[in-house]
Amino acid sequence: MLRLYSTCIPRVITLTILGTKFTAVEQESLWHRFVWQIRRCRAWLKGDTLSPFFRHERNGSLPDLGYLLLEFILEGDLLFSSWQQYRQDEVRRNNLYRGFPRILLDLAKVPLPRIGSWRMDGRGVISLTNRPLLDLTMPDLHKSNMFVDDDWNIVNVIDFEFAPVQPQEMVNVPHWLSDKSIDELVGPDLDEYKGLHDLFIDILEEEEAARKQDHVLSKRLRGDWQTGRLWYNEALRSSNGFPIVFQQNIQPRFFANFERNVEGLTLTRLYSEDCEELIAAKLHDKAQYDERIHAIFAESRQLQSSKD
Repeated sequence: MLRLYSTCIPRVITLTILGTKFTAVEQESLWHRFVWQIRRCRAWLKGDTLSPFFRHERNGSLPDLGYLLLEFILEGDLLFSSWQQYRQDEVRRNNLYRGFPRILLDLAKVPLPRIGSWRMDGRGVISLTNRPLLDLTMPDLHKSNMFVDDDWNIVNVIDFEFAPVQPQEMVNVPHWLSDKSIDELVGPDLDEYKGLHDLFIDILEEEEAARKQDHVLSKRLRGDWQTGRLWYNEALRSSNGFPIVFQQNIQPRFFANFERNVEGLTLTRLYSEDCEELIAAKLHDKAQYDERIHAIFAESRQLQSSKD
């Protein structure tokens, strides 16, 4: 296992990209390790970063078949498997809330120059693609890709291939800690999430203090709740949850009374300068689509009747 500061992630043993096979350097012969060091130096002189994999040209019968071989995880069980049984257990919950912030703080240790995703090309050179102080994050971190021990200490994490570099403001206290989806966080369920949210940040502050770090992340997370910025980020992440998130948590901050035919029309005009024409065109397309669907079913019924 590869240790990522406070937790472990499975090592990649071998993979293929664009018909080229790559094998982890530690799995190669001494000669191939030496060759890799030469390639690494050449890449460094060009300003590139060579990944710790040795490149092989594939000559097999399936050169375009891609695959990824990872280490098998033996330690821990998926958090999901014991979530319902122990999610109210205070000791286990606190252990989880302590391990989770450690991962967030570890990922945020090295600021990166722009938003993007890590990519590896056919030469084995890794680069951060896309545009410009940002942090490596893992928005897909949830109870189905974290392995924990019997006391809910996080021991392994998988799916790091989905870890993008994005603004730190996109990192929130995960809503699934309340065992609810984002569009279910209303009334008592929202109150429960607020309690878990505050507990999570309290433990995060303890972790920041233990590392002698400024309380940048914890202060920002508390501020997100107070300003409502948390809900903007959640609305962006969930098209299904957007309507209820807007109605319950964003709309009341700006409109004491919200009428769709008045304020709603005003907001739609901010979407596009010609929003009325855009809406009319979409409605026209929808009407034509409905007509075609009705015609298809009518034709099908006629064919069926003629056969009978």
